[in-house]
Amino acid sequence: MSTQGRPDVTVHAAVRARRITFLEQPRPHVETTGDTDPQKSTSDTQRSGLPTPVGTGTYDDIRVEHTTAAHVSPNRRPNLPR
Repeated sequence: MSTQGRPDVTVHAAVRARRITFLEQPRPHVETTGDTDPQKSTSDTQRSGLPTPVGTGTYDDIRVEHTTAAHVSPNRRPNLPR
């Protein structure tokens, strides 16, 4: 973990669409792999224009944002040159 308590790695992605059609019910899945500390790593998805759960059908003006923040396990951090 960084010295200030912030995540070591953060990934953010956003997508929007005027119209999207799901022919099958989506099965979203998020998995953080590698030498991360699962007790301190987080994942969050915000969305608009979609019901919960999303079913088959067509949706207009949708937006999805996803952020994953991971802390590297201090016992397994590789020795990198500084």
